[in-house]
Amino acid sequence: MRSIQVASALLERVAVLMKPGMSYGPQQVSELELRLGEAQQTMPEVWNHLGDARDALAATGANVDEFDGLRGGLRSQLASTDIDSTTRLGWNGRTETYKTVTWDVEGFRRAIAARDALRHLRGDIDWVGLERQQNAELAAMGSLTGARWVGLAKIAALLGAVLAAVYAIKSFMN
Repeated sequence: MRSIQVASALLERVAVLMKPGMSYGPQQVSELELRLGEAQQTMPEVWNHLGDARDALAATGANVDEFDGLRGGLRSQLASTDIDSTTRLGWNGRTETYKTVTWDVEGFRRAIAARDALRHLRGDIDWVGLERQQNAELAAMGSLTGARWVGLAKIAALLGAVLAAVYAIKSFMN
C-alpha cells in the first residue's frame, strides 16, 4: 500500500508546516506564506493518495465505511480555514504587515484518522516496523553527508599539521 505510505510522509510534512502563531514583518510574513502555500498544496495530495488506497481496498471487498465517513464530513481538503492579513502604519512611519493563518487542525486530524482506518484494513502489514525501517534508511543516508564533513575535517587537520611542521622548521632554522 504505497499510497498509504506516501500519505503518511506528506502528513508528517504538513505537521511541520502547521506552526501556530501570527507573523509580522516582511521576513516572517514571507516565511509564513511559503509554509501556507506548501501546506495548501500538500493536503489535497494527502487525500488523493488516501483515496487511491481506499479505492484499491474497496476493490478487494474491504469495508471502507469508516474512511468514507471521515472524508465525507470534511469541509475542505485545504490546510487552513482562514487567512487574515492586516497592514498598518508602524511607529517608524513604515507600513507593517501582520498575517495570521487559522490551520484546519480538525481536517488534519481527520486525515490521520482516515489513514489509520485504512492501515487497520491492512492488518497484515507491520506499519510500525515499516516506518522504523524507513527512518533507519533515512538516518543512514544522513550519515553519508556527515562523512563528507568528516573527510573535510581530516583534510583541515592534515593542512594544520603541515603548517605546524613548516612553522616548526622555520623556527628551528632561525
